[in-house]
Amino acid sequence: FPVTIYQVEAIIYIAIVSVIIISVFQFSIEFQKSRTRFVIASKQNAVVARTLKTIDYLVRNSDGYVRDASSRICFSTSTLWLYFATSSTAYVPPGCMWPETSGAVGIQRYATGTGGGIQLTCYRGYPNYGQAATCASDPPNNGSTTIDMMSPENFYFGQFDLGFTTTTVGSKEAIETDISVGTLPTGLAFDIPTTSASTTSIFRIVP
Repeated sequence: FPVTIYQVEAIIYIAIVSVIIISVFQFSIEFQKSRTRFVIASKQNAVVARTLKTIDYLVRNSDGYVRDASSRICFSTSTLWLYFATSSTAYVPPGCMWPETSGAVGIQRYATGTGGGIQLTCYRGYPNYGQAATCASDPPNNGSTTIDMMSPENFYFGQFDLGFTTTTVGSKEAIETDISVGTLPTGLAFDIPTTSASTTSIFRIVP
């Protein structure tokens, strides 16, 4: 059968429309990926900024490190223990030390089957109930409370790195905190860049 000019035009028109539809569909997919990346990256940035700000606040208002039975400073690159005397407990989260008048806090990462996070543990009653037998054990306490520092955003996250380093700023002792937060690719067809940041916090007293 002879092909008419109208049929040729119809075929060309259908081809053009098909290309446009495919292009729009691909653009929509890429747009959704970009939007998802932006939303998750924004949450990562917010979590890192808030966590570093909290750690900086606690270090600056603490009364130094937790110490062991020999009065040696307890310091670990993976866990930060800080002492809060009676005059400083107003700087810890509400209810953290109640009903005691002094205590300590520990900041460390934790792991779960689907990832992990960063938690703050309140140890009520330190040092009235004695100093740590060793720096490998929790500070003596009259009860403890654990707070998830990532909640509620921890649903999105699964890859963490948290580290502490002693340093000095001028003549004052300080702590450098490094945090990296990534998102597990579960259910995603693309990766999310890891957010990394650090802060240096100066002790207000000789720790």
